Amino acid sequence: MRIIRKDISSHHAEMLNPILFMKTADNLKYQFKRIDGKGYKAYKDIKGQYSLPQYRLIIDHVQGDPFAAPSRIRVRIDRNSSGFEEDTSATNFMIRDHRMQQLVTKDKEPMTPFIDKIRQLYHDKDISTILVMGGSGDYFSVSDHVIQMTNYIASDVTQRAHHIANQFDPHRINEGGNQFGDIKQRIPMPQGFNPYRGKNRLKITVPRTREIVFGCTIIDLWDIDQLVDISQTRAIGYAAYYATRYMDGKHTLRKIVERVIQDIDNESLDILVPYLTGDLARFRSIELAAAINRMRTLKVK
Repeated sequence: MRIIRKDISSHHAEMLNPILFMKTADNLKYQFKRIDGKGYKAYKDIKGQYSLPQYRLIIDHVQGDPFAAPSRIRVRIDRNSSGFEEDTSATNFMIRDHRMQQLVTKDKEPMTPFIDKIRQLYHDKDISTILVMGGSGDYFSVSDHVIQMTNYIASDVTQRAHHIANQFDPHRINEGGNQFGDIKQRIPMPQGFNPYRGKNRLKITVPRTREIVFGCTIIDLWDIDQLVDISQTRAIGYAAYYATRYMDGKHTLRKIVERVIQDIDNESLDILVPYLTGDLARFRSIELAAAINRMRTLKVK
């Protein structure tokens, strides 16, 4: 591993063993500081692979001058830390047509397509669903309303969609059973909440409206569109830590959030922090639950 022929350039050596020559975030920071204010050619030194806390940054090409080809950058994220679940991101989560059902029978497919649970979700749990689809008409038969967008104009095409569904039998076998089934409540464990960096350094900061730095963990809130002010996000960060006092291995996430909101109602937002700050704003219970659910270190029972 340590022997490399002297006539091999560093570039070729990196290609031979990219792991051996993996750079760190500190290397990248150093390079940026070193080339700051210099010309285009100096920026070629940042080319390479960098191992960052949650992903690998790969800079394949750096633009050499204002008229040259643009820079090319890639990011590789480990599946376990990406937040994407393999099952719920799969196509067969939404639909399995009759041909696939014939090839892969139900006893060999553990996943039940959403199309076979969507009506039960409404009747058993009183939860409606809005789907934006353009690739499958099988949902016509389980829909209450179908809206078609044409040139940014919405049209109600429910009757036509139902007519098409009745005219063409999809020959599918319903795999959803007679009931939706029980929804297992999440019971968060306090071991997944560590807002400290080092032994005694509490680190809960909010660099932007939809991002919380919680210790060594970043909580991504970009899909929570109702957050409008950074003071809300800051309060959510402290509330997530405050919530750990109610995590005893028995309380569900719903109950924990309800207790936190009740404390805020009784004592104000100041109860979340040990000292007055004046920069916290009210949030809703659903936003606190969403933040906790998005913690990569979350452990549930």
